[in-house]
Amino acid sequence: MTNSNPGLVTGCRSWKIALLAGCAPALLSLAGCGPVDDAAGDTIENADNALAAKVYEAESALLSGPIVGAAFAGYTGTGYVDYQAATGEFVEWTAQATAAGSYQLAIRYANGGAAARPLQILVNGVVVSGALAFPPTGGWDKWATASVTTNLKSGANKVRATSTGSSGANLDQLAVTELAPPPFQVTLQAESALLSGPIVSNAHGGYTGTGFVDYRAPSGDFIEWTVNAPAAGTATLGFRHANGSAASRPLSVQVNGTVVSASLAFPATGGWDKFATVTMTATLKAGVNQVRTTAIGSSGSDFDYLQVTQAASSILAVKPTVGCGQVPPQSPGGFVKYTIATSGTKAADATGVPGPWSYNRDYYLWLPPGYDANKAYPLVFQMPGCGGSGTNVYPLYNDAGAGVGGTVIRVGLTPPPNAIMHGTNPGQGCFDDKEGDDSVDFVFYETLRDKLKTQLCYDENRVFASGNSSGSWIANEMACKYSGNTQGYAIRGIAANTGGLPTTPAFVPVCTTSPMSGIWVHEINDAENPFAGAKVAINRAMAVNGCTIGTGYDTAMFDNYAIGGGNADTTCKLIKGCPAIYPLVVCALPGSAHGSHDSIANPGFSKFISGFSFPPFTN
Repeated sequence: MTNSNPGLVTGCRSWKIALLAGCAPALLSLAGCGPVDDAAGDTIENADNALAAKVYEAESALLSGPIVGAAFAGYTGTGYVDYQAATGEFVEWTAQATAAGSYQLAIRYANGGAAARPLQILVNGVVVSGALAFPPTGGWDKWATASVTTNLKSGANKVRATSTGSSGANLDQLAVTELAPPPFQVTLQAESALLSGPIVSNAHGGYTGTGFVDYRAPSGDFIEWTVNAPAAGTATLGFRHANGSAASRPLSVQVNGTVVSASLAFPATGGWDKFATVTMTATLKAGVNQVRTTAIGSSGSDFDYLQVTQAASSILAVKPTVGCGQVPPQSPGGFVKYTIATSGTKAADATGVPGPWSYNRDYYLWLPPGYDANKAYPLVFQMPGCGGSGTNVYPLYNDAGAGVGGTVIRVGLTPPPNAIMHGTNPGQGCFDDKEGDDSVDFVFYETLRDKLKTQLCYDENRVFASGNSSGSWIANEMACKYSGNTQGYAIRGIAANTGGLPTTPAFVPVCTTSPMSGIWVHEINDAENPFAGAKVAINRAMAVNGCTIGTGYDTAMFDNYAIGGGNADTTCKLIKGCPAIYPLVVCALPGSAHGSHDSIANPGFSKFISGFSFPPFTN
């Protein structure tokens, strides 16, 4: 048991509340039922799903009517809470949610009476259970648990248990446990799949959808389903089939062209209207996957559907930094300048000056008003154009004053000194983009992120790079290089104005194949920074994301992506057919100017980044 205080996140999740009586081993892994020393909230490991529970003693809660007692044994902490009146009395805990999402709220209680003693449970003023039953436990020193599931916001939540007609049970503690996000599951009807040989039929009953698929030839016939997986990883494939013959009818199973089962058995089911499910596991990539079942010597079974189940993507979980709980280096509400030392060596073939280098780099840190050191905020690295500083960045507000700028941590980066001799724009105060893996800005970013994660409370799964012009080019290169990074530098998405990826291969860093998110703002006839560079970045993102419609920007299909701020709903477009948790948005503007597009970038980037605080981008 540790006096930990894990970080929190903005948004809403579902939590489960349980009133505990007894050790409740199914909920908490407790070494006996000894006292809980920290009434402010101890951490207890949940044995079932390895998520931590925060425990809050009832005697340390806000009490209106109930009194603290210690006459009966078995409680934890320094006592328990005893309701006095039948109606209107309450115990109210302030529970800290590690992240917005699904939790278990467990109340430990004892009821030595002969009947249940229900209580009304409110969370943040909203009734989540009108009469949560607290059944008899067999004695006032016999403890049990009552629980309920509800949504909690990140940060502080008020959990109140109010008597509603009978004096409540004796309450010992409240335990708050984050529940794992639900798995991804999709059911794909066989009759809607790609068929080569098999036909759709409804001659026999028992199917779902509009029919089933009947193999005709003993060899070569196949069914191919398209599966859009939210993340790479192992998935369970469940094939619902009927086999009215006396023998098994094996099929070859391929995933993305690779045989994952040369002969998967589909046994007899006892009739053509008797369906059963055959399961296997396979590795899927993030985005689009093809799952094919092919006849290999005997006509296949009749197929109803394929059901794909995959554990929830870890990218949806909140991943607080070690800096959560630390005193921040500054007050919130304004940029403060800092300097950090960086060094490295450029290769002999670098476009800038090759050899060893060492520069002190400036950055500006902005904490949101009311910064909470126990709340894991989104973090946005912001880069200006050539000649700018870390304060010449988008405030991320729209014309009405709303936006994400006041709810995220912003880090403005100043370009390196002209001594680097930028290979394509020397002496202009630009970022070191178009330099492959030799960019001094990659070292700057990694060194700075190593520092910030020890000082600030932010969500490692919601780190974004945003930039204008030269800053946009380096932002695109950062997404290319760091998407899915496992060494602590992962970029979830970018917000880029008038920039892209270089069309010259030598200028591009080594890129990952992990999916990413992005929003691009660009005039399609920009002569200074051609839209072609943005399309290179967009096309790459569509490929690694596994988008299903089109092979790139020119062949993609779009939905309107309304950004507000007085802009037409058609100003920006969401690319269709991409995984929902990795959205790609393009604001392709008419014109040939090279500008900052503040009236579009601010509301557009704000909407885009704020979306990752709510489903489906984060649970």
